[in-house]
Amino acid sequence: LRELLRVLQDADTEGSGRLHSAQLLTCCRMHGLEESSAMLHAIMADVAGANDGRVDYVAFMQQLAATRASNMARAALAAA
Repeated sequence: LRELLRVLQDADTEGSGRLHSAQLLTCCRMHGLEESSAMLHAIMADVAGANDGRVDYVAFMQQLAATRASNMARAALAAA
């Protein structure tokens, strides 16, 4: 995820810490994220805040990491 964060920072030409949702999705797909589009959209909706079509990408990354950790814990419990 650190590499993706660098990609997002590079895409943030304004230095605002926010990207348009389509731009964020493009960066995620180009970086090879395996999460479904529905999951990525849900995370973006959770962290969007200002409702201006832009997403705080640091908050997005934090939520993505938390979602991945939760999914891994759920899978480990199911396998036990």
